[in-house]
Parts: sequence; C-alpha cells; structure tokens
Amino acid sequence: MNIIVSKGNDVFTEKPAGESAADIKLCYETAEKTGRILLTGFQRRYDESFRDVKTAIDSGRLGKIQAIKTTTRDSPKPSYTFLKSADSTGCNILADLCVHDIDMIVWLTKAQRPESIYINCHVHDPALQECREPDALAGLIKYPDGTLVTMDAFRESVYGYDIRLEAFGTQGMALAENPRESSTVIDGAFGGTSRRLYNSFPQRFEAPFAAELAHFIDCMDGKATPLITKEESLCVAEIIEKGILSYKEKRVVMF
Repeated sequence: MNIIVSKGNDVFTEKPAGESAADIKLCYETAEKTGRILLTGFQRRYDESFRDVKTAIDSGRLGKIQAIKTTTRDSPKPSYTFLKSADSTGCNILADLCVHDIDMIVWLTKAQRPESIYINCHVHDPALQECREPDALAGLIKYPDGTLVTMDAFRESVYGYDIRLEAFGTQGMALAENPRESSTVIDGAFGGTSRRLYNSFPQRFEAPFAAELAHFIDCMDGKATPLITKEESLCVAEIIEKGILSYKEKRVVMF
C-alpha cells in the first residue's frame, strides 16, 4: 500500500494499514509527504450505536469512565484455511478479529496509552489444536487513569453475529446492543420471541460500510478530514503487539 500512496493516490484500506506498527507509520508518513489521503477502514466508528456511546462519554454524561467492555463473537465460523493462515503472529483472534474492539477502545479513550495488558486464550476446536490458533480470548487492559477494559472474543457464535460495547462511569452507563434482523417482538402466555441476530458482518455493518466510503469521498473532496488518525492507528498496533507478547509469554505486559 505504501507504493500506492507514494504514486500520488488517495488510499482507503481495510484494517490495519500494515502488518506492524513500523509499516503503519511508514504508510502514514508517506501519505503526509505526498499530501495524499490515507483512511483506515475501522467501520464500527460509523455505526450509530457505537457513536452514541462515544458521544455519551465525550459529553461528560457518564462522568468519569471507570470501565469499558467489548464483546466480539464471530458468525459464521471462518474457514480453517483462513484461521490457519490469517496472520503470522500465532494469535489471529487478537490481531485479526479483535482489532476492531481495540480500535473502539482507542477511540473511546482518545488514544491514551495503556498502562498494562494481559491476554489469555484457549483453543476449543480440535481442528485448530495442531496449529495452536486460539478460538477464545479474554483480555484485560488497564489505563493510567484507572480505566479498566475487558474484552471477550470467540471465533464461533451459533446464535448470530454478536458485537457489543459498554462504557461505565461514575454518572451512568452506555450500552451498544445488537440490532436484529427485525425489531418485531411477539409476546404471549407462552412467553416471548424476537428475531435472530444478523448472520455476519456484511449484514450487521452494511450501513457503516457505506458511511465510511462516503466519508472517504468527502475527504478526497476536501469536505472532511479522516476520522481515523495516524496516532490512533499506531496506538491500535502497539496494543495488539503488546497483547501478542502477553499471550506468548503468559504474563502481564507493561507499556
């Protein structure tokens, strides 16, 4: 991608902009030198429910933020070919799947640098035991101001694509829940029923994907500046790199 930027093209790329913090830094620096737009596609920032949580925090309505919780439970389960080759870190559930959770955390904390991170994983699927790729993750990030972040992620959710975000503060809580295929709820003496969660990310984030593309066009037209900055992208990359180190060495890693 760095070659594309250096040739004078504006670039909209899926997450992340590079395979390492160093690669990402080079891409953004090249864009700065050539005066081109570089936008990284973290589509959750364009989702109304997640934006509402961000607004609640920034407005001070929740008071001092004490905890952030993210949940990502994938559906359908990716192919074994993908899971065994998605990246070379040995923990693609963090580097690939949870990259969006970490971007949300970076966004909500205004790219504050964490104090520590601890990542614990497990491999439930026998087919993944040989390559030792985890399909379950629990993570804890602590910030210098005392904010505690917890993450849970799983490679398979049989009931649908489950993506949630919660922020808890001294004056209240904001929760981004899952939308469903329909808002219909049927209640009766037998109990109640509601429609299933969306099957996967193309359905769940159809509107945010369109919104981020429109935002990129506005950036090219000079009507907006990229919502995702170099500093935020580098912060996401650093958290992932520290998290992978925590996973591999089975310990808390300091920043």
